[in-house]
Amino acid sequence: MITKEFLKVINPKSKPYNPKYSEGTHTFLHRNINKDVNIYWKKKDNINGDIVNFDPDDIRTPQIYFMYRENGDLFGVSWFRIMSNEYKVLDYSSFEMDGFENITEWFCNEYVRVGRCLFDVNHINFLLGENHDYVGEENRFEITDGVKLCKWCEKEIR
Repeated sequence: MITKEFLKVINPKSKPYNPKYSEGTHTFLHRNINKDVNIYWKKKDNINGDIVNFDPDDIRTPQIYFMYRENGDLFGVSWFRIMSNEYKVLDYSSFEMDGFENITEWFCNEYVRVGRCLFDVNHINFLLGENHDYVGEENRFEITDGVKLCKWCEKEIR
């Protein structure tokens, strides 16, 4: 379950600005805090329709959905749309529960640990920054003694 304490931890606008966490993710969860949002893995691949079981070592971000129940229906938005800060009411879809696996606890723990690098595990540098512009290498990575490290999750980049 998403709590107010969790939202405080992942608030990128904390002083000073913390780029480790996504403004889009925080905003979506904050706006929907009273809707009991959970995070789910969509078992059916969005591209080819194959069944894709959840594997924490093989995260496919288009398979992650933020969802809640309203009037007996299950509504959700893909994390991909949330991270793009482009979701609108039209992006919300109604779903059947049997096609999803609840990964809320795993997601929350990992997101606190690595931040939005969970969205970009390969560190290809396409994430949005504080002003909704793309984060440049100089703001995301540092090179020390020839080793490139991610400033957000501290992973060595090869």
